[in-house]
Order: sequence, then structure tokens, then C-alpha cells
Amino acid sequence: SLAVGAFLAGPTAARLASQRSPRFVAQLGLALEVVGIVGFSLTVTPTVSAWWLCLWLVIYGTGVGYAAAQLTSLILADVPVQQSGIASGTQSTARQIGAALAFLDQQCQLFEREFGRVRMDRRDRAGVA
Repeated sequence: SLAVGAFLAGPTAARLASQRSPRFVAQLGLALEVVGIVGFSLTVTPTVSAWWLCLWLVIYGTGVGYAAAQLTSLILADVPVQQSGIASGTQSTARQIGAALAFLDQQCQLFEREFGRVRMDRRDRAGVA
């Protein structure tokens, strides 16, 4: 679903950027990402239909497609040509570090949740409140 949204945003991002502005498209993309994440977070339950989750992921993916298509050009717009390689590499590195930290955060939360259950289960069995 996420990839579907990004795929759908690709062809329209350039056209929308030429009609409005690259900054508008990036802001629209970031807003759609927020809507998708918040909607997904408020909707996800053990009984929710997968279609609702897919809807939020398509919205999020569309936002990713809009924002990612424009951010590099916006970041490099004010950089001198001689430094564009360094700036592009810095931007790419920052994005990769952000993705790695987000993944690490998810794994820590999952571990804490699972470890907390195990510890609580042991306390319950031992009669500790």
C-alpha cells in the first residue's frame, strides 16, 4: 500500500511542482505523511479491517512520494554547484541516519514491551504485585 501511494505520487509530483511550486509539493507531501501516520495510529486495532490500514498507508505513501521527489532539489537549490556533491551526500547521509534511528527506536520499543511482559509474568508467578 505504501509503495502504491508513492508510485501514484511520482507522475503527478513534477506536474504539481511546475503548476504551484516545489516547496508546496514538499509541504503537501509532509502533511499527507502526518495524516497517514495519525490516521493509521488511531485506526489500528486487532479487529480493524485491513482495507482501512491500506487506505492510511496509501495516503502516507503518497506523501512520501510527493515529499521525497522535491526535498533534494529544494535542499540543493541554494548550494553552489561546486559544493552540490558534498551537499547531496550530506543530505543522503542524514536521511539514512534518520531511517536507522527510527528502526532502532522501533526495535527498542518492541524489546521493552516484550521484556516488560516477561518480567511482569515472572512477578505475577512469584506473587509480587
